[in-house]
Amino acid sequence: MMRKLTFVVLGACTLAALAATPCLAQIQTENTLKEPIGPVERELERSEPEHTTPLHFVVDLNVNNIYYTPRGLVVQRTGASFHLLALGILDLYKNSRGALTTVSLTAGAWNNFQTSFERSPYNEVDPIIGLEATFYKNFIAGATFVPFISPPNNFPGGTEFNFEFKLAYDDSDVLGPFAVHPYIKPFWHFSGPSPVVLGGSDAWDFETGINPAVHLFQDSNTPLNINFPLFLVWGDKAWYGGPGTFLGHVSQGIILTLPIKNIAPEYGFWSIYAGYAYSRIVNDNLFQAGNIVSGNDKRDISLVTGGVNFFMP
Repeated sequence: MMRKLTFVVLGACTLAALAATPCLAQIQTENTLKEPIGPVERELERSEPEHTTPLHFVVDLNVNNIYYTPRGLVVQRTGASFHLLALGILDLYKNSRGALTTVSLTAGAWNNFQTSFERSPYNEVDPIIGLEATFYKNFIAGATFVPFISPPNNFPGGTEFNFEFKLAYDDSDVLGPFAVHPYIKPFWHFSGPSPVVLGGSDAWDFETGINPAVHLFQDSNTPLNINFPLFLVWGDKAWYGGPGTFLGHVSQGIILTLPIKNIAPEYGFWSIYAGYAYSRIVNDNLFQAGNIVSGNDKRDISLVTGGVNFFMP
């Protein structure tokens, strides 16, 4: 929906953060839905009048056939996996003419529930707090603190502490309908057990990706947005816990989002979405980690998701 640089870089980069969350553009719902403002909300901000209040809210609920993290770990492969995201977004600064266009603060939590876990269906909660800034309207930088916590203590070793950083470019003004929205997300795990099980602390990975989109029937009562997220996650032996390929996994997906038009704007903006992603686990230690956690014995992963998104501007 979300990982990170260093406190020195945080000082420069920290004027930002997202959501999506989980942005829905990545279909790995943990990562995408932790993005504070996803594709749906950004489209609304372009088309709707200026917000009347500086505080906005995002709520997203989805269901998936597996729990497959943005880092490439298969946590659960049977039953249903439910993800609930709730975020508040506070506008700290806006200036359409300056180099620094916007600054926003985001706080909330992402939750995971599993139908197949015997100990507790409530598997994970990830508190989220971050800053995001936009420069010259199209350059986005962000930093987010997000610990991974398991209320029933399903994580061996306890809570995982992380920072995620983001650098992105909205190339819509340059490429129009052919924009690809490139980004990079450095992720710093600085304390606690590894998010990929076999790795160590004070370790990094890097997610690089694009998110092209097609917008259909925009003047009708049933507009349709189609995203084609593609991303790769990279890490060294410190991250994965041993020698092997720097490429951890690669994912390609499609997400269809249908805004619900017959709800009055004062009740917020609603949308429903569905998507599919194919992922390939490349790194051997990452593949072994999934086998340890969930018994996964396949490198080719299929993720199916669907849900409802609410945004109050």
